Amino acid sequence: MKKILATTAVILAASTGIAAAQNWSAEIYGGASLQNTLKYGGISYDTDQGTTLGFGVYNTGWVQGLALGIDVMYTNVGYTVDIDSVDSTSLMLNARYAFPLGGAAEAYVGAGLGAINVHYDGASMFPAYTGSDVVAGGQVELGMRYRLAAGNLFGAVKYQAAFEDARIKAVTQEFHNTSVIVGYAFNF
Repeated sequence: MKKILATTAVILAASTGIAAAQNWSAEIYGGASLQNTLKYGGISYDTDQGTTLGFGVYNTGWVQGLALGIDVMYTNVGYTVDIDSVDSTSLMLNARYAFPLGGAAEAYVGAGLGAINVHYDGASMFPAYTGSDVVAGGQVELGMRYRLAAGNLFGAVKYQAAFEDARIKAVTQEFHNTSVIVGYAFNF
């Protein structure tokens, strides 16, 4: 997780030096991770609804309608059978393509590839199994945004999945998540 945060800080610092070139946006969002079923140790368990938080930095100066950037997202869901939970922190290189809907509204689709730090928290029931593993993963996104004076108000559905199960202290933890998010992107 420290590597993900350090990489994000370097990319953000580099992008601020290039920001004078315009066509940049920085966004912040939050929402809900929907109820799900995840395998832990090969057995499927249901999860409750959880939380999603994130931010991103994008550049739209490449091709009309195309935005390229980085997306950092945190999710948390708890298993319904006890008090343990699964958190994730991801760093994705993301591409989005926007379709005008008329006026100040547009729809967009996005896809990204990167790394996901999957963390299993055994809480007080299984503390010996608490740990994390970083695995490769991807995401897809479908959203709508509305242009306001200094940016865009947006809402989206984002699906994220690890390409393989995380291995945490010799036990496998599956990870995939569907989130409904709302946020604001500041243009600069």
